[in-house]
Amino acid sequence: MIALQRSPLISLPLFLVLFLSSPSLEAQNTALPRTFKGISLGMSRDALKTALSENNLFRVKEAQDELLTMSAISPSDENTLEVDGVPRGFIRRAFFELHDEQVFTMSFVMDTALVDHYSVFMSLVNKYGEPSFLDPKRTVWENDETWVAIERPLTVKYIDLGVFNALIADANAQQSANAQRREDFLNEF
Repeated sequence: MIALQRSPLISLPLFLVLFLSSPSLEAQNTALPRTFKGISLGMSRDALKTALSENNLFRVKEAQDELLTMSAISPSDENTLEVDGVPRGFIRRAFFELHDEQVFTMSFVMDTALVDHYSVFMSLVNKYGEPSFLDPKRTVWENDETWVAIERPLTVKYIDLGVFNALIADANAQQSANAQRREDFLNEF
């Protein structure tokens, strides 16, 4: 019996052509989005309200000057704006967290009767390549500036990592200072 062998010179160029023309490799070189339908990370509260009122995906009434405001990370300077999606629209609700009056997270809760998790996942994979992290509850794409995730229940989130990491560092510093004060107090006994 004659054994057929592949020439390594033939398979290597074929591999390189297939590998280098892969859409996911091209997508990984694409910057992650910081904007969805005219709403951007970093925009001011007033610009956000204007963008929401001009967008046909959200229900914003003229008389609704203040959208629902809730405390987020720290009640002093962060808050969350919440808005409903239009009836029979792809987005049921959206949440926007602000720090120093600028949007640093955007969360869009999808209507799963109209759009499914797999379709959103494949759309992001086709545009931005394979995710940085994947588990049953969350799929994440991340670069130095932006974190984009699909979570269950079906929600698409955008986070400005510069602001988010600064808030985490501040919270950790505060926690460390509190721990030191507690230790100093306990040492008094």
